[in-house]
Amino acid sequence: MIDESVDYMKAEQNGAQKVCNFIKQLLQAGVGLYLVLLIVFYALYFVNGYEQLATHKFELLKFMSVCFGWVMIPFAVIYGLFYFVGQMETGRHQKKDDMPTEMGRKQQGKRAMFADRFLYEISLTDAAILDYTCVLLLSYFLSPYKEEALWGTAGWYMGLGTQLICVGIYFFTSRFFEADRIQDFLYFIGIVSFLFMLWGLLNRFSVYPIEMEYSAPSYISSMGNINWFCGYYSVFFCIGAVLYYNSEDIVVRLMGFIHATIAFALGAVEGSDSAFLSLGIFFFILFLYAFTETEKMKRFLDLVALYGMSCQVLRIISICFPESLNLKNPVIDFMLGNATLLVMLAAIALRVIVNTQDRIRGNREKNWISDYVKIRTVIIWLLILIGIAYIILLVLNTNNPGSIGPLSECSAFYFNATWGSNRSTTWRDGFLIFETMTPLQKIFGVGPDCFAIHASNNPIIFEMIEKQFGGNRLTNAHNEMITLLVNVGIWGLFTFCVAFISSVSRLIKHFPKRPMALIFIISICSYLIHNQFSFQQILNTPYIYMMLGLAECMMRNMREENSCKKFFD
Repeated sequence: MIDESVDYMKAEQNGAQKVCNFIKQLLQAGVGLYLVLLIVFYALYFVNGYEQLATHKFELLKFMSVCFGWVMIPFAVIYGLFYFVGQMETGRHQKKDDMPTEMGRKQQGKRAMFADRFLYEISLTDAAILDYTCVLLLSYFLSPYKEEALWGTAGWYMGLGTQLICVGIYFFTSRFFEADRIQDFLYFIGIVSFLFMLWGLLNRFSVYPIEMEYSAPSYISSMGNINWFCGYYSVFFCIGAVLYYNSEDIVVRLMGFIHATIAFALGAVEGSDSAFLSLGIFFFILFLYAFTETEKMKRFLDLVALYGMSCQVLRIISICFPESLNLKNPVIDFMLGNATLLVMLAAIALRVIVNTQDRIRGNREKNWISDYVKIRTVIIWLLILIGIAYIILLVLNTNNPGSIGPLSECSAFYFNATWGSNRSTTWRDGFLIFETMTPLQKIFGVGPDCFAIHASNNPIIFEMIEKQFGGNRLTNAHNEMITLLVNVGIWGLFTFCVAFISSVSRLIKHFPKRPMALIFIISICSYLIHNQFSFQQILNTPYIYMMLGLAECMMRNMREENSCKKFFD
């Protein structure tokens, strides 16, 4: 019976399936090469220092992606056709044999093993991104600014073409990246991002390993403006810290510790306040998981102490070499002050207490920390109450300046045009632009990356922006959601949010079985939180779609493994 089963399966490996497998290997190689170029060459690329850096990077991304598309899309289409033929052939065998026996059920399970990832169980994330792609196309064809919408506003370049490149990165990565190499690829990303963050940290302390034309404190590394670098940082900074938090391999943990040290140090002095949103969500997510295992709590406290230590080391450097730190502001001064010293000391003290208790309890109560999970609930409610209190104080002081005592002098408690580094102004402008749009435009938007040109075509809004920003154009609302609301409308914003939220929710379910899912959870959440005060751009959006694709590839592979396990069981 077993020999007959084997012979039957060999017969099913027809020519279409062999060609399908061969083409898949070519696609996997192509996707791997493209992502390596994206991670290394694209991030490093510059022509004449910081001169028109965004334009040069966009031109490279466009060239790489168009070349990749011309070669790989036909192969993907052929692969799909051969896959379909193979499925039809398998279906014919199934109908012909029609075996309701135990052997028949096993053969059906075996056929499922040959089903490839392409078009295999379209996930909610897949469906949302496909829907978002349709909205992008509709928004473009309905836009009165088609020339602007095609590749986007000059210097920004987040138009239809760039958005489709990002969507392509997601689908090619999720379908054709080799799932067995995801962990190794994350190590590779960690090494490369470490070098870029170290480069940025050296720049911040007036050390320039590579001389760049038009250097200034507001430009670092090969990423250009600190806000653009922060977008890149928000996607990748967490890799090392999560590896330290999750891994049981001492070498991996050591490398993760080194990566986290540089990432934390750079986040403290990089210059963009949005970095602290990424760091905040990172520590909050780790804190939530820390109460599941005593060892995880230890590592969480290690990372908190490491952040404080990183800030204090930079503080010592800035004291010993007072002219080296080339960018100073109140937030940097705060991070290099006594507050992070207290955080470090508190984390070390708690670490000693947890470690002592762990030794006393021994193996009989290995995860005793879970008994204190109520502390987590208390702290979450405390954070919620602090948030509510802040909003109340903000409203009170805005309506009645000086009504909250000494806090009235803090700009954070007064909602005016300068609140949040002028975010209140840009957010309000975004909503005003949305109000002026037609009903159809409110659904589909004015066109990808057409925020600026649409604003300039409204005389009242254009005059208002001219007065607010001294003649500078406003290319986005410095809030990704508000910007999407204008560019691709309510439908586009909704499908975009569904794609990201569904990916995170599914990753959370997979985390217990696949710890590296935590890297993707934090990376996606960090990007979303960061971009509530920032924007899509060509140095973060392609990378977050890549991370979404890798996460989807991992989850698809887990579904296949589960289906195989059920068959063999």
